[in-house]
Amino acid sequence: HMAHEDPWSFEASFYFTIVLISTVGYGDLAPETQPGKLAAVVISLIGIPLLLSFTVPLSRTFIAHLTTEVRRRYITRAVRLAMEAVEMKRVSGASAGYDRRMPTVRGVGLSQRDVWRVELFTLLVLLLFMAAAVGCLAPTLMLTEGWASEDA
Repeated sequence: HMAHEDPWSFEASFYFTIVLISTVGYGDLAPETQPGKLAAVVISLIGIPLLLSFTVPLSRTFIAHLTTEVRRRYITRAVRLAMEAVEMKRVSGASAGYDRRMPTVRGVGLSQRDVWRVELFTLLVLLLFMAAAVGCLAPTLMLTEGWASEDA
């Protein structure tokens, strides 16, 4: 239980519910009675799917936008390189090696290798976002909560 006398104040109950439905489960506050335990189970059975129904579409949208942006930049770069190769061939008359498909009316095709590059780069960007979040949150928790670095 928490340090004060009534462990189930509104703030503590709200905190417990958020920790419960986010599946973090700190364990610092837990119901002791049978009705309280039953309520926690009902709250988790309803709250976890509700939280997922909100966060999963948000995650999908974020990843779709990120992948689209990475793909757009990759295609823009491929088109620029292809145009430079065409210009070199036109100016110098030398044959240029084309390792990417040229742009057509239907767009720029990505080879399977290009798709893997886009997906891996997107994954790398997501991992960098997570590392940045941890890198910012850990020192914040160390300063505001007085935590040791290994606890943050």
